[in-house]
Amino acid sequence: MLESEGCRATFFLVGMMVERNPGLVKLIQKKGMEIGNHSYDDSRLKYLAEEKKKESIVRTSGLIEGITGEPVLFFRPPGGRYDWGTIALAEEEGLEVILWDVNSNDSGGRLTQTALLNNVLAHAENLSIVLLHSGRNATLEVLPMLLRTLKSRGFSMVTVSELKERGKKCYLSEKRQRSLF
Repeated sequence: MLESEGCRATFFLVGMMVERNPGLVKLIQKKGMEIGNHSYDDSRLKYLAEEKKKESIVRTSGLIEGITGEPVLFFRPPGGRYDWGTIALAEEEGLEVILWDVNSNDSGGRLTQTALLNNVLAHAENLSIVLLHSGRNATLEVLPMLLRTLKSRGFSMVTVSELKERGKKCYLSEKRQRSLF
């Protein structure tokens, strides 16, 4: 869908899904999308011991790099939950922590197409990072309309790297610091 609409995105992948679907990881890369780390099993890392956090981050980056042959640059903590230890571990591994400023609220799977569309369109601004999840029916069904509507409003869908080139500050923005608690 992204390719057919001339859009690019960053996919933050869960390591255990990378293991199960290496062909899909290669396809994401082949289509010109960016791939980031989303932990090994989608656990809320801030609640884990430091060695478990590190194992999750390192293992996932290794799996992705083994398939793509490219270094992983970005890490999105599951649920947007993090602590200073998680940030430090990600940085030690050469990863920048990336959050979002528009949450589609599609992760629960109960959101209607209309609510998802309205939620994103009401909050998207220049240089926004919109959080969407794969495998959600409402998300998949509304995505073409969402992309076309955003494009008609002058937005272009790009990767996190491209946003950063345009001046987006993605790391621990003022809005998200409350997530530390």
